[in-house]
Amino acid sequence: MKKTLSAILITATLALSACTSSQSSQTIETTDHRQGINTVHIQEETYEYPFEENRSVYNLMIILQSEQNLSFEAKDYGEMGFLIEEINGISNGAEEDSYWIYYVNDKQANVGISQYILEPDDAITWKYKPYN
Repeated sequence: MKKTLSAILITATLALSACTSSQSSQTIETTDHRQGINTVHIQEETYEYPFEENRSVYNLMIILQSEQNLSFEAKDYGEMGFLIEEINGISNGAEEDSYWIYYVNDKQANVGISQYILEPDDAITWKYKPYN
């Protein structure tokens, strides 16, 4: 009887240890997956801020404006969302019909800055270029 009870206790302890271990690694894996830094490049300036789920480029720009000396103006275009009108004193159309265009991980974005939801480690690059 003692041997049977000991065997049951050892089996239960091992089973609980296995459950605790698998839960710990699963939690760590999930947490590590969502960590990251979002980077914004504007001409010679680089701004970095920790990633947070459900944050748009627009929301990040507002944070950078209040905390890291970035200046910008945006306008709401309804279904297209917010688009940039001016960054750090340079307005759209100020030079030869040039406009601010943003890229996400080196690919030109096709939605307004309020509609693009950032992923961990996304790099946003703003370019002031002639409209084509």
